[in-house]
Amino acid sequence: MFCGLLLVQSISAQVFFSDDFNSAGTTPTGWTITDVDGDGQNWYKANFSSYFAENGSGSAISRSWTNTTGALTPNNFMTRQIDLTSAPASGLTLTFRTGTIEAGYPAEHYAVYVTNSADPGVIAASTPIFEETLPSDGMFSHSVSMAAYAGQNVYVTFRHFDCYDQNTLILDDI
Repeated sequence: MFCGLLLVQSISAQVFFSDDFNSAGTTPTGWTITDVDGDGQNWYKANFSSYFAENGSGSAISRSWTNTTGALTPNNFMTRQIDLTSAPASGLTLTFRTGTIEAGYPAEHYAVYVTNSADPGVIAASTPIFEETLPSDGMFSHSVSMAAYAGQNVYVTFRHFDCYDQNTLILDDI
């Protein structure tokens, strides 16, 4: 089963980047994570397969509540450079899945940015290509056009922010 964030050029099904977060370790491999709010909580990897079997053995997680710290107001960035210099615009998409395990606290908010800089200040000042507050528990699939970024080296950032005291934002299958 393939899980992860998938950046695909659909005509030839060429994959320019993917991550299912199933590699070993507790930090998302190859990503730059930034705890902008300074609360000591940031993106990490965890196994949520007991909740969502399709998540494999890992997902990227950011929290707005923990049993040790209580309520949090996250502002956590997870950034990765993606080389699209050989990518044609036609059919170029970013696909990913997001969700939460908490039926009573699903309102995790996040955005996806594509920029020419990995600087959190530049990213936060940019317009996201996708933004939502989760509507309920469960996992949701998303697909966003990346045609405007074909032929470029870009930074893709997932930012968990603008929420309080929910629980867990899960990101998988990029």
